[in-house]
Amino acid sequence: MYKADTINFRSNIISRISSIAEKENVKLSELPTEDLARHQKQLIIQKLGFEGDYFSLVKTINHLQATSGIGIMRSITIKKPDLHALQGQSEKLALIVNLEINE
Repeated sequence: MYKADTINFRSNIISRISSIAEKENVKLSELPTEDLARHQKQLIIQKLGFEGDYFSLVKTINHLQATSGIGIMRSITIKKPDLHALQGQSEKLALIVNLEINE
């Protein structure tokens, strides 16, 4: 488990995650917000969103899992966007990762 108790620590985690996304050619599309409904007794659950092709997203998952100090992956969801939203756009997938951090 990881301890997180300062804004600086949270900022550092987001910076490290965005660096990983950039390295793997993935867009970090959703940053975690302070959502008290997602907090449990001693845990903070951070929801992150990414966009990219399948292989880049899988590389990002592996890279996030191998990186220490950013939390533990609690769940991962890969979604295909709605066909109506894809008109004229490249086919990108959405990745939602929930990270768990000890308070």
